[in-house]
Amino acid sequence: MSPVRIIQAMARKRLIQSPPAQGSVLQFTEICKPCSEKRPAKYCLGWKTVIPEQHPLRLGQFLDKKTPLHIELSAQLDYRRDGSANVDEWQADPLRSANITIKVVPEGGGHDGSVRYHLDLANAGQEGSIWHLQVGGKGDKLVRLDLPRWGSGPMDVTLALDTIIYNYRYSAWVYLQRDGMYRRTIMESEDLIMRAWYAKIAGHFSLPAEKRSGSILALVDNMSEATSQ
Repeated sequence: MSPVRIIQAMARKRLIQSPPAQGSVLQFTEICKPCSEKRPAKYCLGWKTVIPEQHPLRLGQFLDKKTPLHIELSAQLDYRRDGSANVDEWQADPLRSANITIKVVPEGGGHDGSVRYHLDLANAGQEGSIWHLQVGGKGDKLVRLDLPRWGSGPMDVTLALDTIIYNYRYSAWVYLQRDGMYRRTIMESEDLIMRAWYAKIAGHFSLPAEKRSGSILALVDNMSEATSQ
């Protein structure tokens, strides 16, 4: 789903720089051919959300203790599919791929003390959790780590932005909860991205330990050998 409405709401609170043009849903979204032809929604074949690392969304200024910092967010999320689908099918399998990069950049001090976080949907055949969090990684000057891949829940740009504000400007996050459009947009993203995932987790814990076939880590493991046992 397009993050434009959330970005505009945050821009009005001066939490984000270079907001998209009013109503410009296409600024970060590559829509499918049926949608570009304004065909009914039932023919939709998905879309891509792209915020290039060369031109990230910049949030802040924030304070962590007494350190001023800003945050840069870039992302590539591919929601495209080969055929149209109903709501249940979209929620069961919303994404082909997902990568969200969040870079925390201290301001001043004359050195690069930045930290990079990656929230990813695992590639086919990649070890680790299906959804995972990495610290550092390719392109980071100070930290070049591929492991560990900490298990996490599904995330899109809308939910990532909401989580950033929740952590770095809690009072603004509380204020934004009064905005019905903001809340609705967040919950629509939760339905699309999170509903099936957490239903799967809930199903796991609906059984006592002696009746479950494996651990929660095995349930969310990306390698078929573990999840098929």
